[in-house]
Amino acid sequence: RRRHTRYPLVTGVQTCALPISNVGSVVPLQANAGLCWQGCKLVGEHFRVSPDKARGWVEKSAANTAFLRRYWVGNDLTKQPTERYVVDFFGLSEHEAQAQSPALYQPLIDFVLPERRHNKDKGFRERWWLFGRPRPELRQANDGLFRYLATSEVSKYRTFSFLKWPEDLIDGGVVAVCDSDPWAHGVLNSRVHASWCLSVGGTLEDRPRYNIGACFDPFPFPAATDSQQQKIRELGEALDAHRKKQQGAHPGLTITGMYNVLEKLRTGEELTAKEKKIHDDGLVSVLRKIHDDLDAAVFEAYGWTDTLSDDEILERLVALNHERAAEEKRGLVRWLRPEFQNKLQTKAGAGDVQQEIDIADADDDNSDSGDEPAVEKPKRGRGAAKKSRQPVAEKPRNVVKHPWPKDLARSEEHTSELQSRVDISYAVFCLKK
Repeated sequence: RRRHTRYPLVTGVQTCALPISNVGSVVPLQANAGLCWQGCKLVGEHFRVSPDKARGWVEKSAANTAFLRRYWVGNDLTKQPTERYVVDFFGLSEHEAQAQSPALYQPLIDFVLPERRHNKDKGFRERWWLFGRPRPELRQANDGLFRYLATSEVSKYRTFSFLKWPEDLIDGGVVAVCDSDPWAHGVLNSRVHASWCLSVGGTLEDRPRYNIGACFDPFPFPAATDSQQQKIRELGEALDAHRKKQQGAHPGLTITGMYNVLEKLRTGEELTAKEKKIHDDGLVSVLRKIHDDLDAAVFEAYGWTDTLSDDEILERLVALNHERAAEEKRGLVRWLRPEFQNKLQTKAGAGDVQQEIDIADADDDNSDSGDEPAVEKPKRGRGAAKKSRQPVAEKPRNVVKHPWPKDLARSEEHTSELQSRVDISYAVFCLKK
């Protein structure tokens, strides 16, 4: 059995030390649909812009501000944030990009166009002034928000932080949860969610990997009362503010460093001189207190005792997933963002909503969503409409067959998706041993 820690560590190859729970039977919940997405894939390094160059363009014309976005990669969320920008003409035609910001358009002509012109992907060639994967679903889900949640796809510790919208854009190595509510931030940063992710997610080398199809889509949030939500909301805000304040005051202080020290505090191990400095700079004992209070509040919202082991947490979450799936079959959906998610359902209709959910399911490692669907194109002719209205819970998973891509870029993305599915299958295999 895994040793019990606040954030269980993964060392070496993950073993079959999972509890006997029917993890393979969990299903994506409609309540979580349309909110969790992978970040952008540039397909062209010259979309990136240095801070000095970005500031220079803004000084020349304030209009350029609309097309310069702060760009976050995974290390920015686990180490110290590095300031970088990208030129983002999403939503504009080539003519509109040239007309509205010729200064930003020119370097794309000089450097991106020559690379894209020889790309085997037709979409990349024809839409060369745009990111290869601009993630329109992510942008749609963030529309109207002033911030959203982000986590590094691969990370030793599962932490979520708020980023600004629309100022901040994320890279493909970052996963977004499009919710500005600190209540969601609190639940996702809790021990309950961390234990779930470690059990059902994959790994890259010795680091846990956040697979959307396994970690977020089936995760059942607590049915908290208003007062419970408010308590978690306040603690979520406090957690985000504390980490950002201490990192801002101490350049070089990293999230991973703080949580390494937090782990030692919990196990009672003696701190080295370097770790003592991290403890003082990061106020790690205060961080620990916030996490303890947050965990207690989240356990209370679930109606569980905070003495549960990681295995017991997993067993209860699997059972709760089954309960929520049964509720959704009866028409009760506990939407995370009801106004946005109901709007999608009303606007698109039942058939299109199903397609949105399919994309999230098929994109377990978020490697191939973007502006091209990651699922089989809807069939035309008799029976097509009938198939598009199949209920989510009754649709067989992983039955769509795709031919192996011929070009290198698509092959790499396809390999990433297959690896995600192997991660999930491996966990199920371990449970059956």
